[in-house]
Amino acid sequence: MGEGRLGWGLFVSGVRLRVVESGGLPDGEEEMTEVGRGSVYTRNAGGKALRDLGRHAEKDLHSSFLWPYAEALADLVDERLRATGRVVVVDLHSYPLQTLPYERHQDAKRPQVCVGVDVDHTPPALVERVTAACSIIGQVVVNEPFSGSYVPLRHFGRDIRVTSVMVELRRDTYLRGDGSLDPEGARRINAALVAILSG
Repeated sequence: MGEGRLGWGLFVSGVRLRVVESGGLPDGEEEMTEVGRGSVYTRNAGGKALRDLGRHAEKDLHSSFLWPYAEALADLVDERLRATGRVVVVDLHSYPLQTLPYERHQDAKRPQVCVGVDVDHTPPALVERVTAACSIIGQVVVNEPFSGSYVPLRHFGRDIRVTSVMVELRRDTYLRGDGSLDPEGARRINAALVAILSG
């Protein structure tokens, strides 16, 4: 399913602690498990240990966070399928300019926009629409440095009416060097997203 995923987290005294990678697969199937970034994070982005997790604790975190999120999103997708007959999931993320230690493909390109696609759930027309819309942000590359896109497990490989595309934005496209928002970059991203969603 790829490396870039939206996860549930806890906020403690302003510090975000990643608990569950809600867009990931259960750890027996998730390729990022070997670097401690599977459905339950055991290592941070620098590779340092976050927690020593036993199987029982992992199941508890899945029960508390992963499965409720997955079911709620799948229910929402089913609701939209009943109403419109099709669904487009836009899986939106960001990544830094510099490669992080956990990333499996250290020499991959780092364009301004990475478009992640799934072989069964991302039709070529959707890739073309997203690529054209995001070209106002900068260079667009498909499946590099991250790949895949989120599809609820209930629909994954089962219902092609559910399409999905991941949009990974390199953070310097909307943030200045001091971490403040770049209004012009944010405007371009907003315009691209409007074009994607109204297509």
